[in-house]
Amino acid sequence: MTIKLVTSFVSSTYLWSYSYYSMCGNIISVIFIEREEAALNIHNFLVFDLIVQKESFTKAARALNFTQPAISTQIKQLENKYDVVLFERNNNGVQLTEAGKIFHHYSLKILELYNEMEVKLQESGSNENNNKK
Repeated sequence: MTIKLVTSFVSSTYLWSYSYYSMCGNIISVIFIEREEAALNIHNFLVFDLIVQKESFTKAARALNFTQPAISTQIKQLENKYDVVLFERNNNGVQLTEAGKIFHHYSLKILELYNEMEVKLQESGSNENNNKK
């Protein structure tokens, strides 16, 4: 019997898979699979850096064409992952906490390395394409 995954989704920390069907269309089981915490990706660092620049979740959300709750959720996930508070929130916007300053320091390094890698890969691709001609 062949089993086919029909639907899955990712919550803040876990991958949940559900609605497994046999090829004849019958539900055989509903399974929830817990996995390790989701890994950080470059997008997390970009969002964090934009919030720092704008000093506001709302302004960062507007710049990214996201909703403010979506941005808040991403930061809350980071805070939960490291068990720290990254921003002090107040009526005038946000400010980095001590943990936020540490995260920002490394975030900038990661973004710089990421950009450097992209440039080098583009150059490498251009050189390889020129050598094929």
